Amino acid sequence: MYLLMHAVASRHPYDVEVPAAVWMTALGLPESESSRVSLSTNLTWLESQRLIRSEHRRGRRVSYLLADNGSGETYRHDPRSPEGLDYFKLPYEFWHEGWHLRLSLPGLAVLLIGLSLPAGFLLPQERAAEWYGISRDTVRRGIDQLRGEKLIEFRTATKRAPQSPIGISSERRYKLRPPFAG
Repeated sequence: MYLLMHAVASRHPYDVEVPAAVWMTALGLPESESSRVSLSTNLTWLESQRLIRSEHRRGRRVSYLLADNGSGETYRHDPRSPEGLDYFKLPYEFWHEGWHLRLSLPGLAVLLIGLSLPAGFLLPQERAAEWYGISRDTVRRGIDQLRGEKLIEFRTATKRAPQSPIGISSERRYKLRPPFAG
C-alpha cells in the first residue's frame, strides 16, 4: 500500500485521495467490509509510523506522504538532494504486470533490497538481520521466489581467503533481471 501511495502521489503536495473501492481494485482485494477495515487499519498503521498523515475531505480520507525515515517531516522528492538521500525506482511494470499481487513479502523484500543496490550485489543471508533487519530465512525464501520467477540471477565468484582452511571462499553476486534490471 505504501509503495502504491508513492506511485500515485508523484508530485507536490504528495497526496492520495481515492475511494476505498479504487484501493481494493489496485491491491487485488475483494470489495468487502473486511477489505475496507483492512485498508483503514493499514493507513492508520502507516500514520502511526509517521510515514503518512491523513485528513478527511468531503467524506474521503486524504493521505499525504511524509519523510521515508519516519521522522514525520514533510516528504521531499529530489534524487539530486544534497543530503545524499538514497532513492530507487520501482518501474510501473511492477503494478502493470501484477508483481504486487504475485510476490510474497520475502520476495518483495529481496526485490526492494536489490533495487537499492548496483548490479552484482552481495546478499549474504547471515548478514540479513544486521544489514536489512530481516531474517536469513526471509532472504532465502525471497531469493528462491525471485529465482523461480526469473527476476534474479547470480554468479558464484571465488576469492582468496587466507583465514579459510582451504585458502579460498566463494560468494554469490546477484543481479536483477528485466523488468527490474537497472
